[in-house]
Amino acid sequence: MTFTFNFISIISQYETGGTGTICINRLKGCAMADLSKSSRGTCDYAYDSASHIVLIRWMDSKPVSLVSNCNGVNPLSKAKHWSNAAKAKIEIDQPLVVSQYNKFIGGVDPLD
Repeated sequence: MTFTFNFISIISQYETGGTGTICINRLKGCAMADLSKSSRGTCDYAYDSASHIVLIRWMDSKPVSLVSNCNGVNPLSKAKHWSNAAKAKIEIDQPLVVSQYNKFIGGVDPLD
């Protein structure tokens, strides 16, 4: 399976790492699981060994799709999220790419 994500592919040529969210309509030709009815913390991923790009779909309150050439799924960490059903914070599994994206997104926003 070969992914063609222009931005990630271009920065990979310069040996620069990048991670970002991607719209679901950009995933044509990539068979990813529909996580909309899955429980929080569920994860599905696809890896292209030719371009070293990983595509991850993770279920939070809604499915989130991320693409990265420098972070992967493992190790899984625990994240605390509010559960309306339990009326308390619960711990769910969170892939490495999601935690790294959340950690460093603040440095990109001021440049927008």
